[in-house]
Amino acid sequence: MAIVTTTGHIDNALRFASLAGRLYIGVGKSDNDVNEGVPEDVDATGLDTVIGVKRPSTVSLAYLVPEGTDPMPSKVIHYQGKTYALCNARDAYEKKGRFVYLSTLIKSDDFGAFKYDQVGLYKDVQFKPSVTGDAIKPENITNYGDFLAYENRKLISSQQGINIEEQMIFEC
Repeated sequence: MAIVTTTGHIDNALRFASLAGRLYIGVGKSDNDVNEGVPEDVDATGLDTVIGVKRPSTVSLAYLVPEGTDPMPSKVIHYQGKTYALCNARDAYEKKGRFVYLSTLIKSDDFGAFKYDQVGLYKDVQFKPSVTGDAIKPENITNYGDFLAYENRKLISSQQGINIEEQMIFEC
């Protein structure tokens, strides 16, 4: 099987980032009692139980910052033990921006108090005709669209008055 070159990954990341207006980050609860460390299933078609979806506030290309980089970029993201920095499309090839970074702030009033251990990415979610906004509950979703990526997490409890920034990075 052929490999995808770094340039190919960057091209994929650029195309993916161009979908920003069609993407939603979903939070959900798995069917397992303990989800941390359970491997993700590449054939999954959605989160086990969706609590809600929210439009990402940031969709950007990102690159891996090599250990020992000096000086470090001004803003870095620490994600799963690695350090990344954001880059724009113009610098993607020079910086090897083959990753896509997404984030959203889940406010305490978006979905109420809940517990979740899955975060996923959906494209082209469809809602009931009168529904607007960036944070949408399942009862207002008519079609989840395409399920593109997800990860299992340690159980997180959302509480009234506390906002949670959810983020994900993946290689294209």
